[in-house]
Amino acid sequence: MMNNIEFVLYAAVIAILLIGQANWVIALISILIILAVIISKSSGEEKIKTINENTEKILGSIAERLEKFSEKIGEIKTSTEKGLIGIENSIIEFRNEYRAEIDSSYRDLARRLAETEQKIESIKKTMGSAVGMMEERIEEIEEDKQL
Repeated sequence: MMNNIEFVLYAAVIAILLIGQANWVIALISILIILAVIISKSSGEEKIKTINENTEKILGSIAERLEKFSEKIGEIKTSTEKGLIGIENSIIEFRNEYRAEIDSSYRDLARRLAETEQKIESIKKTMGSAVGMMEERIEEIEEDKQL
């Protein structure tokens, strides 16, 4: 809104200029037109001010919503990272358990294989001894027959 002093100065200058004219009707109509223009200008400034205030409120509201949206995205990001870390830890735990199980199975198979090899060697020796004893017995029987 226009300052009161500015309004009074406009009115005084216009009144002095128009009163100096000989025709009072034209002067009065001119003063009314000028007053209408001044009032119109004043109301236009008020509308512009109101529009600016509304625009600032709307922009502030949009900024608030964007901030909340940004916070929600941050929360989702944090939650997702925690979930991925949990999944990764589960995978690592499963992998370690699986490796431990495979290592245990491998050691058990290796032990059984070593035991089987020892049994086979033992059976070979036993069979070798048995065959050797049988050969000796056969030789003894053949020697007895020849006598």
